[in-house]
Amino acid sequence: MAQSSERDVAGKLSRKNAELLVEQRLRLCGMQDMFTLKQLKAWAQNEQKYEPMFPLKVVYYLAPEDCRETDASALFEAIVALSNEIPRKALGNKSPREANASRSSLESRTFSTDTLDRDQYIRPLEKANACMQRGDFETAYGQFVDVITRLLRDKVPFFSAFRFYANAAICQRYLENIGNCKALIDGSLRLNPRYDFGQDLLKRYTNEIQDFSHVKKADRKIAELCLMAIERLGADQYRRSIFGKYEKFLADCGISLAYRTTTLPDVYVNGKQYAEVTQKQPCPCGSGRKFKHCHGNKT
Repeated sequence: MAQSSERDVAGKLSRKNAELLVEQRLRLCGMQDMFTLKQLKAWAQNEQKYEPMFPLKVVYYLAPEDCRETDASALFEAIVALSNEIPRKALGNKSPREANASRSSLESRTFSTDTLDRDQYIRPLEKANACMQRGDFETAYGQFVDVITRLLRDKVPFFSAFRFYANAAICQRYLENIGNCKALIDGSLRLNPRYDFGQDLLKRYTNEIQDFSHVKKADRKIAELCLMAIERLGADQYRRSIFGKYEKFLADCGISLAYRTTTLPDVYVNGKQYAEVTQKQPCPCGSGRKFKHCHGNKT
């Protein structure tokens, strides 16, 4: 009896240590706001809804681009350790370590990132970017729809998804689908409220679309009501779209993509995307003026 009590205490200590380690390494990777420790344990315990590899899958696909590989590997190890300490109903409320059940245990020596593949989601984006550069926004939008469809099908929470939404919004803006554009911008910022480019897109939308100062006063009310109706229709369409369904998937999993970003500005002129241009360089539109006095002038 005393030995059983000692094992219980040791198990609780092991679990507590593993939890502290996970929290520490989440902060090290800048991922502490993406999901909670409570949610991670819920994924591990609900094996009917989430596959055993889901916690590791989350970390692999949510790791930000600037996260060092050594930090990500250390986080993988910590989550493996914690997963082995979490009691499961299928094991009679014992942890995998306690039950010594290899079929349920997420042992680090059996896990390999070779089984996971980011490229299958990146390749459509490369095609989309190429389409945007040549002004083919309809095809580019289709590529964004395709990649979000794949992510939802595979139940993959992907770090850059908020960027996909923003770029899809740009496509819709050029295709003059104003309601869908606004809905996608809003969706991008719900996924990551810290997304600097998404915030910039919302400001641009507000300045360009919601500014009725150029409309006759007698017509402003009607124009505002028309825009509100268009935006409501766009929001309704968004909820039924693959973008809305993927956002719901992330919300149901308890996952946020919240991460402070620093986006290098891309320049869009006449439907074409250009690399970053400094304020003192010639504007890529060919006007001969400096960028800051031409398309870089935000005033």
